Amino acid sequence: MFKSFFKIAWRNLLRSKGFSAINIAGLVVGMASAILILLWIQNEVSYEQFHEKKDRIYEAWNKAEFSGELNCWNTTPKVLARTLEKDLPEVESAVRVNWTSSFLFTIGDKKIKIRGNMVDSNFLQVFTFPLLKGNPALVLKDMHSIVLTEKLANKLFGKEDPMGKVIKIDNKENFTVTGILKDLPNNTRFNFEYLLPWAYNRFIGNDDEYWGNNSTRTYVLLKPNATLASVAPKVKVIKQRYAKDEPKWEMFLYPMKKWRLYSSFTNGVEDGGGRITFVKLFGIVAAFILLIACINFMNLSTARSEKRAKEVGIRKVVGAQRFSLIGQFISESVLLALIAGFFAIIVVQCSLGGFNTLTDKRLYVPYASPLFWLIGLAFILFTGLLAGSYPAFFLSSFKPVKVLKGTFKKAQSVVTPRKVLVVLQFTFAIVLIICTIIVKQQIDYARSRQTGYNRDNLVYHIFTGDIGKHFELIRNELISTGVATSVTKTSAPITESWSDGWGQEWEGKDPNDKTDFYRYNADEGLGKTAGLQFVQGRDFDLKKFPTDSTGMIINESSLKVMKFKDPIGKIVKDNGTEWHIVGVIKDFILTDPYQPTRPMLIAGGKAWFNVILMRFNGDNSTEKNLKTAENIFRKFNPEYPFEYQFVDEEYARKFEDEKRIATLAGLFAGLTIFISCLGLFGLAIYMAESRVKEIGVRKVLGASVTGLATLLSKDFLKLVLIAFALASPVAWWAMNTWLKDYPYRISIQWWVFAMAGLLSVMIALATVSYQAIRAALANPVKSLRTE
Repeated sequence: MFKSFFKIAWRNLLRSKGFSAINIAGLVVGMASAILILLWIQNEVSYEQFHEKKDRIYEAWNKAEFSGELNCWNTTPKVLARTLEKDLPEVESAVRVNWTSSFLFTIGDKKIKIRGNMVDSNFLQVFTFPLLKGNPALVLKDMHSIVLTEKLANKLFGKEDPMGKVIKIDNKENFTVTGILKDLPNNTRFNFEYLLPWAYNRFIGNDDEYWGNNSTRTYVLLKPNATLASVAPKVKVIKQRYAKDEPKWEMFLYPMKKWRLYSSFTNGVEDGGGRITFVKLFGIVAAFILLIACINFMNLSTARSEKRAKEVGIRKVVGAQRFSLIGQFISESVLLALIAGFFAIIVVQCSLGGFNTLTDKRLYVPYASPLFWLIGLAFILFTGLLAGSYPAFFLSSFKPVKVLKGTFKKAQSVVTPRKVLVVLQFTFAIVLIICTIIVKQQIDYARSRQTGYNRDNLVYHIFTGDIGKHFELIRNELISTGVATSVTKTSAPITESWSDGWGQEWEGKDPNDKTDFYRYNADEGLGKTAGLQFVQGRDFDLKKFPTDSTGMIINESSLKVMKFKDPIGKIVKDNGTEWHIVGVIKDFILTDPYQPTRPMLIAGGKAWFNVILMRFNGDNSTEKNLKTAENIFRKFNPEYPFEYQFVDEEYARKFEDEKRIATLAGLFAGLTIFISCLGLFGLAIYMAESRVKEIGVRKVLGASVTGLATLLSKDFLKLVLIAFALASPVAWWAMNTWLKDYPYRISIQWWVFAMAGLLSVMIALATVSYQAIRAALANPVKSLRTE
């Protein structure tokens, strides 16, 4: 029976080539879009799910009150891991992982900077990163051992066996390769190319037992019989037990299954936000795009009901049951879905590279997985059933007597399922158009915000090798050669905060004040180099004022907190040092351009430094400046590559997530409009065919081409305007909710909706006007001759 259904279905598809092609095109675009989005969603929800002990792995978090609000964060004291193992019998193991950092690898004449982590020796026993060579329990036991990923091992040693090979790191210590890891999957938060033992971190002096130094991530593996409920009360007070000056400081364990999608807190409480919001949003978008493609099928199938009606009537007269007719029409839709599915896979494969670039992913189609093909077949069948169900029941319901008498047509209704479906299509498309415009506005608004410093020709270089040692020589030569007009050193790039804290003391401070300050360090010339704006006092100048080594510059937000009427010369105690204020600067954006600026303390020359900041000479070409600067850096730091970063490029990266959202919203809006217009075009073709005699009569009676085109187009434009009326409040609510997450945000303007409405009307008009004008220009003699 199914064979005969598909045989008839194939013949019918061949008869209606034009409409079938439009249906297939719509389904291909809809299915390909849905598949790409589902691949992205699958990647997101599968993060860290490959670890064998995932149900017992947790991350340690802090919770404490600062600036009048409970804050949660996932960096912890280095001493926490061993303390948990010692004090809590429910803990099987605890692992520390430091921030990903770059070391210089030297193998013979080959020198290369590579990113990796220092971890406790039990890291590979807690997390499931398979070793191709080596024993997980032993590979990180020795302080001078190193584990490489397979990709890095091939990069460094080619076809040679890397096991036992020696690598010199930072021109200091030799490390022996003790293990080779399988390359990391694309669904993990970890992003290392090598692992070094934590013992080396201790050897170079980066380990401490200070409970106030929250600078590393700590992961906890509970014993099989332990529960989070049983261990949570003990973890909550562990810091209070050892850091007795902080009686309200709490800690908690956060389960692995929530790391990727959640990890969002408001005032100390998990708020249900995070990446799960985008997963849900993308899921809705995928469903709607597929639904719109199916709506096209329904509309075009039911639009052709007059041409299929006699076929249905005759089949019923000769004994066909309604069930067999439904089966036939469903078979046609499933066959169309199978053809569309085949082409959709081709489209997905061709567009996957661009989609990966857009979403910053490494997605792939798992052709070798039987589960993929099973789910794919189910997806195609579902699409076929969804698209074909309404037309099947609609067409099979025709009464043979009325059909054969030609009286089956219903009077023109104000509301029909076909009109509802068209309105639904364009409602979703217009919502996406409005959202795209508003997201782009928000990005442009934040990008145009005054940063508080001059980004032009501002360049930084992280301290590597002997840069810190030879800083004065490098600075002098950069200025004397005309490469730079000003040079200073800082604790971090001017676009980032690497340190913050509370507990500072100053005259008149409220004992209950727990303001969290950004901590930043700078040498003399910061104001000139960065282009900061001083409202009181001056910049650091160690030549004129040697005491500036303990000087401090504060921003206006800090001044508001400290409430000094005359801040110059006032003492601020921080980290055991008394700093005297020498200047007050206007607030500048250190981190997030969408957030208000925070109080900031900039300590002088006595502090620590990690970065050299340079203002390149604008009179020279960038190429000349970089070439000369590279020669100077290589002269004083010959073992390390010259790795500079332009501040304006670094600042631009802060907008990448929002730009990605805007691009995706625009892409989905375009696809939705395209699919909707395919359906509209098909309906316009049918309309022109079904009203050809009416048009002929009107033309004979003197109707103009413009009048006829308007007559044929206005019904479609009414539907688009109704869709616009429905889409506007939905889009306003969605964007207003999204913008609430940004303290620095735009106001939604009325003209955005007007633009979206006008754009959608123009697109719809362009789609149907061709067929309308073509029908109006047709020779009425030909259409009336058949009567």
